[in-house]
Amino acid sequence: MKQFFYKNRKWFAYFLYCFFVVVALLYTRFPSAAFKDYLESAASEMDNRVDLSIHELRLVFPPGMLLTGAKLTLRNDPGSALFDAESVSIRPEWLPLFFGGRTYHFKAEAYGGQLKGSVSLAEGNPAGSCTASLRADHIQIQQYAPLSRLAQAHFKGDLNGDILFKGRFDQIMGGEGEADLYVSGGNMKLGTPFLGVDSIDFGRLTINMSLGDRKIRMVRVDLKGDTLQGALSGTINLTTDMLRSRLNLKGNVEPLEGFMSSNQGILQLFRQKTGSMKRLFTIQGTLGIPKFSFS
Repeated sequence: MKQFFYKNRKWFAYFLYCFFVVVALLYTRFPSAAFKDYLESAASEMDNRVDLSIHELRLVFPPGMLLTGAKLTLRNDPGSALFDAESVSIRPEWLPLFFGGRTYHFKAEAYGGQLKGSVSLAEGNPAGSCTASLRADHIQIQQYAPLSRLAQAHFKGDLNGDILFKGRFDQIMGGEGEADLYVSGGNMKLGTPFLGVDSIDFGRLTINMSLGDRKIRMVRVDLKGDTLQGALSGTINLTTDMLRSRLNLKGNVEPLEGFMSSNQGILQLFRQKTGSMKRLFTIQGTLGIPKFSFS
């Protein structure tokens, strides 16, 4: 084997030279503008309801692409971005390419934090199916534009957690998935003050949910804080217009001493004959206009 390499060393050297020349030319002469236009066009063809815009695209090393100013918007509502990232890096996993599959790893700087994960396309990519995973690190939910459109409340907090999805990108609501998320340092500011309360602070909100049959199942939502604690479960029936998705949720909430001491209205609402301060509630209506009721 050593003799083989020794006798053919000039050919190996020539091969390495050609390889590095090709790589250098690819990085220096890569048609970034044309490929950027291609990605924007491909996103629209995948789903004609959305538009992808990219400020700049360039190749990076290790082999991959870096997109800056990447934004995904609804065509009929360009002022509210579904996704808005300062930068997104995408790198392929090379081994699956030799077996017909494709896996891409990505990392995005967005909403004051970081999103990272991977997307795997099956061999031949039947019907556009994929498997995707996403991890959120320190995402500031108050910076996410669609949340600010909710009429009844405005949220802020630090979001972390993991999301898994299996299905088609152009039919996300018809796919399957699950998520384990938590929000710390949270605050909910009410659109309309309730019994003198205009905002609620909570220490930690834990969310376990799944996606299937065009429904989000809230398996378990737990709220724990210094002034309030509670739990929630139920379903959200999804529609193309997310704000029209129907809610069927129920849970319980229990104000703690620090929350009630400054508001007698809250104290009277939650005090029951049993002496327990825990109250049951339901949430119906839509995501855009939820309807709360106590029992």
